[in-house]
Amino acid sequence: MRTKNFKQLFASSAMAASLLLGTVAPVSVLAHEDTSVSYVAETAATVDMLRLYNPNSGEHFYTGNASEKGSLVAAGWKYEGIGWVSPTEGSDVYRLYNPNNGDHHYTTNAAEKDNLANAGWKYEGVCWKSGGEIPCYRVYNPNARGAGSHHYTTSQAEAQSLVAAGWKDEGIGWMVAGYGQTITPPAQPSQPSQPVNPSNPVQPSNPGNSNVVNGLNRVSEAEAVYTLNTNTHKFHRPSCKHAKSIHDNNVFYTNSSREAVINAGYVPCKVCKP
Repeated sequence: MRTKNFKQLFASSAMAASLLLGTVAPVSVLAHEDTSVSYVAETAATVDMLRLYNPNSGEHFYTGNASEKGSLVAAGWKYEGIGWVSPTEGSDVYRLYNPNNGDHHYTTNAAEKDNLANAGWKYEGVCWKSGGEIPCYRVYNPNARGAGSHHYTTSQAEAQSLVAAGWKDEGIGWMVAGYGQTITPPAQPSQPSQPVNPSNPVQPSNPGNSNVVNGLNRVSEAEAVYTLNTNTHKFHRPSCKHAKSIHDNNVFYTNSSREAVINAGYVPCKVCKP
C-alpha cells in the first residue's frame, strides 16, 4: 500500500514505553506522535476510530490503528470500543499536542488550530477526516487542569450526561460516517492527575485553556459582543431576551467578529438581528 494514501496518527509503542518512569503505573503512558504508523488503508471507504481511556490522566484518545491500540492497552490504557466511524475523504481534522501537560486537542477549524499553535501547542497534522451526516459532539471539562479537557462522542445521551454533570457543551466537533458504541460517561467532571511527561512539566500559561473554541474567543459576559447558544447554534446581542434565557451549560460569550461567528456555524437571531 502506498505511503501517500495513509494518514499519520498518534504514538508508537516505543514512545509509550519510553514515558514510563520508575515504578509509575503503566497508565501514565502518554499517546503521542508517531510518523511511522499507517492510518487508513487505501481500499477503505471508512475507518473505525478506536477509543481508549487513560485512567491516570483522564484523557480519551482515538486511533484508527489497531496495532497502536494494542500497544496502548498493554501499557495500561483502557479500550472502550469504537468512538465513531470516520470517512477517508472529507474536511481535515487537525490534531495538536500540549507539551506542558500532555493534552491532545482536535479541531476542524484552521483558525483555532493556528491560535493554539501560536499559544504554544504543537501542531501534529491531520489525524482523520470530517464528513457524513452524523455529528460528533464536543464537550469541555472546566475542572480539568491537564490532559482530558475535552471529550468527543457521537452519543447525544453521553454528551448530555456529561453536560448535566458540569461539562460545557461546545456543539459539534465534526461530522462522521457512522455511530460509535454507547459507552458509560464519567459520573462527574474530574480533576485528573497530571500525566507523566518526558521532561519536567509546568502548568502552561496559554496552552491548556479553552479560551479559543472553534476559532471563537471565549470571554466574560461583561466583555461579550455576542452571546452564543451552543445547543441551538444561534447567536444574539447580549441585551436580547433570548440571550438571557440560555442555560448556563449552553451559553458562550465571545468578542469575535460577526463573520467569524457565522463561519463557526452559528445563525443570527431573528429577533435582535445581531
